[in-house]
Parts: sequence; structure tokens; C-alpha cells
Amino acid sequence: MSATDPRFSDGQVAILDPLLECLNLTGDGSTYLRYGYLSDTIDREAGETECADHDGSPLGSDTREGHEKGAISFLKFKASHKTPRPGHIIHLDIGAGSEYFVAGKPGQARTNKEQTRCSVNVKRAYNPIVTSLLTEDYGQRKSFTQAAGALSVALSHTVVNTRTGATLVWTLGAPPGYTVPAWLSINASTGALSGTAVAGTFEVYVIVTDTLAGQETRAGFGICTLVVT
Repeated sequence: MSATDPRFSDGQVAILDPLLECLNLTGDGSTYLRYGYLSDTIDREAGETECADHDGSPLGSDTREGHEKGAISFLKFKASHKTPRPGHIIHLDIGAGSEYFVAGKPGQARTNKEQTRCSVNVKRAYNPIVTSLLTEDYGQRKSFTQAAGALSVALSHTVVNTRTGATLVWTLGAPPGYTVPAWLSINASTGALSGTAVAGTFEVYVIVTDTLAGQETRAGFGICTLVVT
């Protein structure tokens, strides 16, 4: 942590509360002030592990039943601040590093004027998360519209929840009922999209694979919808 970290009040005195934010929500003011962390009841010792991606978790945010799940309690500072929805990605940083959780069912809330104490059930997210495709309504799925011609939208993609020292490779895939258009390509190293778009509606998986020697390979993805007029 540095003296310019938002959790430091004057460059010398540390603010002890962890940083807590919902990565799916934007436009509510400072992301560091949207929520206040109160506590969590995350079970970090549960032993059951589910390695296959068959747990019904949202797109690309693989979770594992029975392992690191629980609830996070937080404070909304304004009545207009939104509560994370199921499928939203919660970022919790306690100073020693970032952890990411998939939001589940919201818990009880108690309101005093504009301040609301809330809780949300969570499961630990294990796979990479394509943050550039996060949306409030749909988890990791985003739609872009442009005219036919040189691709001008969704040119690059960003990712979190990767492992230190891992090799990241970006690829494209096709959801059921679609094929990857021949005019669209992705840079394997950066995730940048390129191509000369033709009219139509196209959906593709933007996939990032996290590979680390001697450990399991992890892959995360989001859906990118391209509407070309």
C-alpha cells in the first residue's frame, strides 16, 4: 500500500476499514466511498471442492460449493446507492491483497435516514473475471452498437482475479446458436478486438485462460454482443 492509497486519510494515518466495492455498479460517485465494510462471515475452512463449472454460477465467475462462502455486511451511505444483485462481483481488499466474491441473495437491511446496513450472501470467485464486460443487469455480458466498417467498440478488455506469475491467453468462442464471425479477431496477448464489421447481430465469448505451472488452468469469460448497423 502507498501513501496515495484511498484508504489513507492524510498519507500517514491508515483507515482500517477494508475497501469494498461492487464492480458491476458505476456512476454512483467515488467507488471507494460507495459502501462501508462492516464485517463478514466467510467460511474459509470448508473442504469440499467442485472443480467442474456446473454449479450454476454466473458467466465466467466459477465458484465452488462449500468452499469460502458466507455473507458480507456493509453500509450504504446514501439511499440512492444500489445493493449488489445476484451475480454481481464484490471486490474486498483488506490491504494484503484483493479477493473477489459472487453476490447471491441479499440479506436483511436496516435503514436510519439515508444510511442503510445491509448484507449479501457470497461465494468466492476463483476464475478470472473480465471486468470490461460487467454490467449491472447481466453480470458479465455487455452489448455494443456501431456502424459497419472498422471495429470501433469493445477494442480492449480488462481482467482481474488472475494469479501472480500466470500466463494469460485471450481467445474467442461462440455461445449456442452463434458462430464467431470471420471478420472478428482477438489479440491473444492483450484481448484487443479488431476487424471490419458487417451488418448483423453477433455474440461471442471473450475468454481469458490463466495458466500457472504445476497448478490447474483457470478460464474466465464474458459475453460480448456486437450490433452492427
